[in-house]
Amino acid sequence: MHTTAPLALQEHPKAGQNEFDLSYFAFQQLAHLMYGIMMVDYRAVDCDTKKPIRLEPGYISDVLYSDMPGVGWAWFPTGQIGNNFQVVAKGKGRGGMTWACRGCGTSEGYQPFAGVKAVEFWIRDRSSPGTVPNVKVMIGNPNLNKWCNNEKGLRGLPAAATEGEWQKFDIAMSAFNCPDQAAASQIGFQPNEQVNFCIDDLQLVR
Repeated sequence: MHTTAPLALQEHPKAGQNEFDLSYFAFQQLAHLMYGIMMVDYRAVDCDTKKPIRLEPGYISDVLYSDMPGVGWAWFPTGQIGNNFQVVAKGKGRGGMTWACRGCGTSEGYQPFAGVKAVEFWIRDRSSPGTVPNVKVMIGNPNLNKWCNNEKGLRGLPAAATEGEWQKFDIAMSAFNCPDQAAASQIGFQPNEQVNFCIDDLQLVR
């Protein structure tokens, strides 16, 4: 099975088996849409090398986004006052953007932020190209109601690099002041004002 659609792994409430939630378009590549549920054998592989990826005790990619969400990660838009929110294209969001690891933060092998030293990403302000968008970065786990104590606004932070309209940021995890860093399961980029921005090469640095 191969699909570039984001996958969410969970246990089926009736069958007790691990299941994938697939998009409409990914599912129709594997089975007739009338069935809704199907049995499959699967293994995770690297999209570039096609080599198998270890699954035990779990594999969550340190790359959250680069052309597509990394293994174990899904993305979704978040609201913004005075603006509709949506994903408008790869790496482009109107409103806020969040990357989340579903069901993560509670057990070894499924704690993507454990041991992470920094968060690295490129960002571009589509509303005012060449400037730093008025965006804050938040880390936590909403399912456990655990959040890092600090939100980091990008304005005022020095960019690690600049390339055209894009600016790279490398924010140390210590700056977020997380009481239980290993329990974190998501990172969000929330604008403080109406702004359209792009994110690329989002990753965790160890």
